Amino acid sequence: MLHILTERRARVQHPFWYESTLGMENAFAAQPGAELQPLHPWIARLNYLIALKSCRMLPDVSLRVVPGELYLFVAMSICDLAHARATLRRVAAKGGRVCLYCFDTWEPDYRHWEGVFSHIPLHAVFFAYRQSYDYFSRLFDFCHFLPQSWDDSVFHDQGVPKTRLFLQMGRRVESIHGMILRYMEERGIPDSPQNYTYRRSPDEVTFPTIQSTARAVAESRFMVCAPRSVDDPGFTGNVQDVTARFYEAMASKTLIIGYKPRPVFDELFPEDAMVELNPDGSDFAGKIDYFLNHPDEYNRMVERNYELVMREHTWAARFRQFCAALPQGT
Repeated sequence: MLHILTERRARVQHPFWYESTLGMENAFAAQPGAELQPLHPWIARLNYLIALKSCRMLPDVSLRVVPGELYLFVAMSICDLAHARATLRRVAAKGGRVCLYCFDTWEPDYRHWEGVFSHIPLHAVFFAYRQSYDYFSRLFDFCHFLPQSWDDSVFHDQGVPKTRLFLQMGRRVESIHGMILRYMEERGIPDSPQNYTYRRSPDEVTFPTIQSTARAVAESRFMVCAPRSVDDPGFTGNVQDVTARFYEAMASKTLIIGYKPRPVFDELFPEDAMVELNPDGSDFAGKIDYFLNHPDEYNRMVERNYELVMREHTWAARFRQFCAALPQGT
């Protein structure tokens, strides 16, 4: 049995990024032999408060542990894992086999991740990013690479008209933002949310719910995706991430424009699965005009991408890869 340890009861109100964690947990829990096991909400909340004071974390003593069974914790960041460390150590001490799935393992934080890994008896650790897996697999023998996916119950083909030209979700890729504004100005297209939706101020909430976000993706012809390292290399280091945004666009039959996370993107998808742009913007107008003037080619690409992600890249498919990678005898 796989027990998926979740903090959702402590996060009734949660940041947007936590939706990725919930999507993975829900999809894994829907598979045979898996179940959600919520952590005590007050212990989880206390640990977040304790972390602000740099004090010792509290284990969730209410958690029933079955020796020999698997316990998976999904960590979006090093903070999430640090907060749950005491509970995970208790699970291992009680005979549970602790597995981790780690999302944002940025290079500048490697030392912190390594320290937590060293203090929890771990059965397996799965990394969302290839560069992080390559680094930690040289230090520990329990490491595996398992790419991200997306919540296909929210982001999917909605059968709606493509009424918006461009969309940037969340953080703005400034170089591509400039390309889009120049393109629209040259063609007399107003810079309005109906034509181009993006965060117009740092504190703006572009979409109030995950459902409205999914609707916007489905209504857009082109969605901007790029590794975070493009604009913030000091934060990410040498980690180029294929995030849920890439999958969400493909699942919504929206064509991606931007920069490829290398080398992993071409290992997961066909070379032409997205419209890759030159950083100087010299090819932007020509590529956009081509797809606007050749709707058959646009439709061919988005249909192929959709079929590919639904066949090979759902969280259900990742669950099968997860089980196949576990040590023999698990």
